[in-house]
Order: sequence, then structure tokens, then C-alpha cells
Amino acid sequence: MFKRFLLALIFFTTSHLLAWQPTGWVYKMGDYMYASESEAWHWKMADWSLWSRPLSVQTWGASSADGWSYYTWPFFWSHSLKEWCYTASDYGDAYVVNLRSGEWTIFGKSAEEETTVEKATEDDTTVEDTTAEEAAEEYTTIEETVEEVTTVEETQGFAPSAFAPGTMIEVYDTLDDENSVVFISDYMAFFEYSAGQWNALDGVPPVVYVSKDKAYFEYVDDLSWADIGNYIYEKTGNDTAKSSVSYFYLDYLYGVGLENEVKYDFVFSSKSNFTSIEYDEEKIIEDPCIISEPQDVAPSSLNNLSAAITTYGGGSSKISYYSDGTGTYEGDIGTINFDYTYKKTGPREGLVTFDFTLDGEDLVAEFICHFINTSNGFFVGLIKDRDSIEDYGLGKFSIE
Repeated sequence: MFKRFLLALIFFTTSHLLAWQPTGWVYKMGDYMYASESEAWHWKMADWSLWSRPLSVQTWGASSADGWSYYTWPFFWSHSLKEWCYTASDYGDAYVVNLRSGEWTIFGKSAEEETTVEKATEDDTTVEDTTAEEAAEEYTTIEETVEEVTTVEETQGFAPSAFAPGTMIEVYDTLDDENSVVFISDYMAFFEYSAGQWNALDGVPPVVYVSKDKAYFEYVDDLSWADIGNYIYEKTGNDTAKSSVSYFYLDYLYGVGLENEVKYDFVFSSKSNFTSIEYDEEKIIEDPCIISEPQDVAPSSLNNLSAAITTYGGGSSKISYYSDGTGTYEGDIGTINFDYTYKKTGPREGLVTFDFTLDGEDLVAEFICHFINTSNGFFVGLIKDRDSIEDYGLGKFSIE
């Protein structure tokens, strides 16, 4: 009810809403859609369904085309269905919000379109047929598009055009014989702030921000280090790509520092497997990687949740969040009461901010949590005294 009231208020204060017609590669996951061209997640209101019709059949229904699809409106190639589909071009009040900009739009709505499609209902899933002339134009459009984009396997190969935020990549480091997990994100605030603070303290040249909107977080399994950085990704062939990364590292053995423009080549052997190749001064390092597609597993709230915490070289601790915005930490430094706020920043990601007092000093901590599934994951963050960084921390959590 509140969501509908807020939406009505937005519409009342807005003269009109623009259309959103997806183009290019789009990743669909439930009520969420990630557009690779704009690098933004969109959320649709739950009171309407995405309808589509595979061109091999004449029956309309709720679209089952999850995962990646290539849109050339009003058609899309579904990677999961392995065929072209037609999607209705006018859903009426099909409201969608861009989660990055906060802008509301109407999915598929366009005043310039003349083709009309009857809205399907629970009792009647038929749609008004287009005219023969329109249908011929539709298939001509498809034939022209096929010349450029036939199937994902033939023209796209296994290498994706981009990694959507929420993608998780498991990496085996063959040189150091260790496992790590990478989370793709579009949240750059922590990286920019911490890198800037380190530059000011250490006097090193500023980090090269190769692409501020493409972030990643990497955690080694034994929690001895974590990397927080950004990257450029470029597909170079059907099954190949290259990447350049700049990152800020937290390492319990080697301290804290920055690395700029480390380059990798990627060779994909399947949709979910690739080899990362780094050309070191003395050797070629090849690390196998496994891709897990985005899953909406990060909670929308931490109210009344508790989690066991594990850190490098330390004992276990426990953190509890209460519904009134307060919480308790119990660990090797004693019991600490705190106030907190939480914001979900991605399908696998959320940002927690703590205000607490330790040894008479008022401190603020910011930790980013990355969820492997609904119960387990990693976190990394910093502790600040006003504007200066006091300490960094990383670990694992398990929701009880």
C-alpha cells in the first residue's frame, strides 16, 4: 500500500513518464532486469507480468526467458529459450524504476507505435493479431537482425559482452594454491574513498580510475587479503576477452596499498568457465574460474537477524541487529552496542554503517557485505574517526 501511495505521489508531481524499451543485452532475474548498455538495474512493479510470444508458436504467455536476452525492440533473442521472441509493445501502466537514477518509466510504452496488442488477462491469454503487412515487416526486421546477431553460440560465443552486477566468480590461484571469490558490483564509493585516503596518507600517486562505474570485490578464502577495485572489460572474440584492473588491497601479511592497470586475458571454454591469464615478468599464470550468474540473495533489511563472524587469525564473534536500528557485537574485544543503517546496493550486496563508542572514542564503521547465498558471504570495510581512517577489516559471516 505504501509503495502504491508513493508511486501515485510521484506520478502526481510528474507531467509525464517516458518509455523504457530495452536494447542490446539485458539480464532478467525475477522482477529485476539489468541493461548492459546503461549498466543499470531496473525493477518492475509486481502487479504486471512481462508477456512474450516465441516466434515458433502463436501463444502468448508470461515470459519464461530468464537470464541473458538480446533486445532489438520489439523482438529479443532469448539465450535460455534459444529462439527469437516477440514482446508486446504496450503494457499500459507497466511501471519500471531505474534503480541507479531513481527514474520511473513505463515498460514498452511508445506513443509513436501504431501496432496494438490486447492485454492478456487470467481468463483470456490471446492477443490481437497484427496485420499481414505488419507481420511481414516484423519478420523482415528479424532477418536483418539475424545477419548481425544470429545466435549467442555463433556470434557471441561463450564470452559475455559484460559481467552484470551480482555476478560471482570463483578463482583458483595456481601460483599461490588458494581460492578466492570475486563479486561484480557497481558500488564504487568505498573504493574511491579508501583509495583517496591511502594516497593522502602514503603520498603515492593517485590511483587510475579506469572505469568508475565497474567495480569488483575479491576475497581470499582464508581471509588473509581482499581486493577492492575497478576494471575495464573488453570482449575480443567469440570466446576471448581482456581486462585491465586497478585495485586497493588489504593484506594482513603485506599491509595496504594500490595496484594500477594489471592486465589479464580471458579464454572461455563454456558459459560458466574461463581461464584468466596473467603475463608475469617471469612466467605465464593461468587460473581457472567459474562464473555464477546474479542471484537476488541480499536481504532488503537486517532487522532481527544475527550472524556468526569469522576473521583472519581471530576467534569467532557474533553480531545481532534489532528492529529499532540498534545492535550488539560480542567478540574478543568485548561487547559493543551500536546504532546502524543498512542499504541494499545490489543483488548480492548491502552496505552497513555503524555508529559506536570504543574506549571513549566515537567511531563510524562502513562495511560492505557480499552474499554467496541467503545465509553466507564475506564483508570488508573501514573504521573512521570523523574523516580519517582508523582501521580496515574483512571476514566471513553466516546468518543464524
